Amino acid sequence: MIEKLIIGLFGLGVMLLMTLGVAMIIGWPLMMLWNAIIPSVFVGVKAIGFWDAIGLIFIVRLLVPQTSTSSSK
Repeated sequence: MIEKLIIGLFGLGVMLLMTLGVAMIIGWPLMMLWNAIIPSVFVGVKAIGFWDAIGLIFIVRLLVPQTSTSSSK
């Protein structure tokens, strides 16, 4: 019983670390691009931080629907 709990907690920890890793891989380039381009193009727009970039990705995924490019016949 204890062994199953330990294995389950280990799996949960691994999943959490993988999720954070993917968030960092996606969020960091967005933050760098935003901070390099947007403040110089638009007057008054400030640079964003890492967690702001993650939030921006989340908002865009909510507002823009995912479309499928494959056509099934």
